[in-house]
Amino acid sequence: MPERASLIRDAVTRTYDLIVIGGGINGAGIAREAALRGCLVLLLDRHDYGFGTTWRSTKLIHGGLRYLQHHEWRLVREGLRERRTLLRIAPHLVRPLPFLVPVFQRGRYGRRTIAAGLTLYDRLAHGDELAGHRYMDARAVIHLEPALTGAAISGGFVYTDGQVELPERLCLDNILDAGRAGAFALNYVEVTGVVRSAGRVAGVTALDRLTGADYQIRSRLVVNAAGPWVDDVLRGAGLRAPRLGGTRGTHIVAQLPGGGPRRAIYAEAGSDGRPFFVIPWRGASLIGTTDDHHEGDPASIRPLARDVAYLLRESRRVLPATPIRTEDVWYAFAGIRPLPAASGRRAGAITRRHTVVEHDGEQLPGLITVIGGKLTSYRRLAEEVTDLAERRLASPHVLSQTNKRPLVPGNLPPVQSPLDRHLSAIYGPLMRRVLALAAVRPELRTTLCPHVWDIGAQVIYGVRHEGAQTVGDVLLRRTPAGWSRCRGLDAAEQVAALMATELGWSAEQQHRQVQQYGDEVRAALVTLPELGAGPPGSTGSASQAAAPNGVPLSRT
Repeated sequence: MPERASLIRDAVTRTYDLIVIGGGINGAGIAREAALRGCLVLLLDRHDYGFGTTWRSTKLIHGGLRYLQHHEWRLVREGLRERRTLLRIAPHLVRPLPFLVPVFQRGRYGRRTIAAGLTLYDRLAHGDELAGHRYMDARAVIHLEPALTGAAISGGFVYTDGQVELPERLCLDNILDAGRAGAFALNYVEVTGVVRSAGRVAGVTALDRLTGADYQIRSRLVVNAAGPWVDDVLRGAGLRAPRLGGTRGTHIVAQLPGGGPRRAIYAEAGSDGRPFFVIPWRGASLIGTTDDHHEGDPASIRPLARDVAYLLRESRRVLPATPIRTEDVWYAFAGIRPLPAASGRRAGAITRRHTVVEHDGEQLPGLITVIGGKLTSYRRLAEEVTDLAERRLASPHVLSQTNKRPLVPGNLPPVQSPLDRHLSAIYGPLMRRVLALAAVRPELRTTLCPHVWDIGAQVIYGVRHEGAQTVGDVLLRRTPAGWSRCRGLDAAEQVAALMATELGWSAEQQHRQVQQYGDEVRAALVTLPELGAGPPGSTGSASQAAAPNGVPLSRT
């Protein structure tokens, strides 16, 4: 990416067809879709790309098996179709994930009900290359997954869905491909209001949160895709009615005894019937989720002690052979599902369908708001919004390319080492560029800390080509280093030093960046002692980050 100051100077002087507010997965998808159809697009985000809901998800690409119980056939069919598309266009990030569904002897759903749901799921995925479901008796289930030994099961089903280990990278790849199609994108630029002209919305006012500079930027349409901040944007435009009814989803990441389940487990929670997942993820297990109404500033979202207690309790029930201990938990994290407001409805029953709202009837023609949506279906949502934008702009309809065009151009180079394998799963074909930096400067091949595979070249690449502005951007949303047990804290100083050479930071700025990263990660990836829910001394420091044999946990 060009140097940020010159990029902003160039960006703010243009008049756009579309300004997209929000750099989460929906905004990123809209920017890519519209740019590839020939629109001049500017994407703005008050934080970093993918900062909100996107990177705090369950990291699944799926049709939503549980939505069948709410009769949302269309939503499931759409998700399964998009699952197939993402497996094709982003194979470095999105991969098949085998699931095991145990049938509990006194469970809420018996064998026949689960079989009927999976049969319908397979039919809605007609034409998919993933294998359909099959049933196994209890003995076969235990043989397949010994972690279920001791659970009161009568059998189980296996089926396949999809996983995106790094949804923040899926978001970023959409933004980068939008840029290749001519779009502009700026992180840390907050939209503070809308510009009106001739009775309609004609742009936005914006604040650069890094420099304090104010801008007025013109556009023919404005799309509010700010996720949990949708209502904040609407209030800035003078609208007061709340549109969101966000719910909190909490997960824990743990190193289970014996390594945990060999495959993803999908069960119903015993206490309340919620969907409950235990998913192999980056050498650990991702366990979730909860679904409770949330109010307050989306930026302050944190897991609650009762959320963690719930997840621990349900994990022990589902996996009695590998009873999780509090000291096995690396950290907990939470995100907000930006769902439509639904007063009086149980959180789990609120639809996951998205809504696209035009504000002509509220004296704000030219403003479009996106509410809700799923990670899996972001591309289809982007098609719908861009179709609407074409009509509002009176532009000729251009067929969508995004269901066929690879997210990252080029072919994947040969994978010859563990480092190659690690980089290919992040950058796909563009891993060549990262390795090229390390070839020129061999010191950039050094890992950022003893607990991750990530190397110095990724930091430089993130600054030069991916818009990284802070240590948190690199460790949490450009590389997966922050997801390790040490939460990237052991890598922060080295990352700050590398970024300082690229961004011209003073020693004081470099030190402040390290401190700010610590604040960010302790607010987002919360250890149980920090939450007040675990034994003293379990802080996730470097001394705790390696397995007993000295092998870094994040490399398994």
